[in-house]
Amino acid sequence: MDVFGDPNASCGGGSTNLLTAGWNRTDVAANFTPLVGFSFPAGKNAFSIDYTGKTFTATTAPPLLEFEQTTTIPQAGTQWRLTFTISGINDQTNLPPRFLAALAGVEPGTYAPTVATVPGGSQLVRVGSLTSGSQLTADFSNLPFAAGDVVDVVIDNVPIFGTSPAGQGLQKFNVTDVSLVRLN
Repeated sequence: MDVFGDPNASCGGGSTNLLTAGWNRTDVAANFTPLVGFSFPAGKNAFSIDYTGKTFTATTAPPLLEFEQTTTIPQAGTQWRLTFTISGINDQTNLPPRFLAALAGVEPGTYAPTVATVPGGSQLVRVGSLTSGSQLTADFSNLPFAAGDVVDVVIDNVPIFGTSPAGQGLQKFNVTDVSLVRLN
């Protein structure tokens, strides 16, 4: 009997998180004021959102809280998955965590479990919405990265604010990890 295969587990789809640097804590941006209601708990790619009881001045675009990390691609591939692990949601049915993601400036082809649309100025913007479960995924297809390519991973939390009173913060949840893996 002969067994053929490659002992290198990274040959097929990878399971190693490529996001190893952690978010740059001094480079978090928002397009709404004031920039409060989030913190960095323990965990390299973790952050907590607690907008409850806070009032914000919103912009005409959807409010976005942006995190960025640069990573080096260890092995060539074309299929990538960004996974958010989220817990402690105060109202997942009515206030699901929503995220907009980009890998090297390209938006994902699909989000799961749900895609939502939010007003983005004069157009609608597709975002991932965690309406059930504890993981939100963003899949990127046909992104041919070579080994050694340096790419930016950008994620934006798209918070839900109340309309009465205007700009009232409503959501609370924890992102316990964000991972990027190669699928092929």
